Amino acid sequence: MKIISLSNSDAADEYLSDEINKQLCNHILISGGSSFIGVLKNLNQKGANFNFTLTDERDVQMSNQDSNINSYKSLGLKNLSFIGFEISNKPQNTLNNFEKKLPNEFFNLAVLGVGEDGHIASIFPNEHEIIIESKNSFYCRSNLHKHNRFSLKLNYILNSKMIILYFRGTKKIEAFNQFINKMTYPLNQFYNNSNLLVIQSH
Repeated sequence: MKIISLSNSDAADEYLSDEINKQLCNHILISGGSSFIGVLKNLNQKGANFNFTLTDERDVQMSNQDSNINSYKSLGLKNLSFIGFEISNKPQNTLNNFEKKLPNEFFNLAVLGVGEDGHIASIFPNEHEIIIESKNSFYCRSNLHKHNRFSLKLNYILNSKMIILYFRGTKKIEAFNQFINKMTYPLNQFYNNSNLLVIQSH
């Protein structure tokens, strides 16, 4: 495991985009949320071409402002493409159709943002109810979050050949401390991974 601490989020975005650009793999696993907006813009400006598969999605239509894939596609980044959960009226169909898009082997690289509560993808440290699950993914609800969620399972994510955890901004300091002290699930499951790069910014 390697830990990099940077003084501000812009510097961390630049560092992470350079790390991704060094990779020989074209297809990358990425979590939803706002943590990677700056990173993706930097990659696009560098002329990098990558295909990203999202780890998770809210149970909303793609046109909804809360949709993870909408937040990425709406950036208009011509060099980058995104694959995610396509929401249908039957959650089981959404899971099945997403799993058909997964590669035969695990991803070479996963870049994962971390929530202030320490969640990764839609795997929460607090109590949540799994409603439906498939081989590598599940559908859940949590009383602490607005929408039900679709997500890859933790074991699938952990099988990525290289993993980058990104704690972006001062609000994530507590989550970073929980990771360092191996206090919180799912963060504690990443701690002993030898192929892990951790990036923290203030």
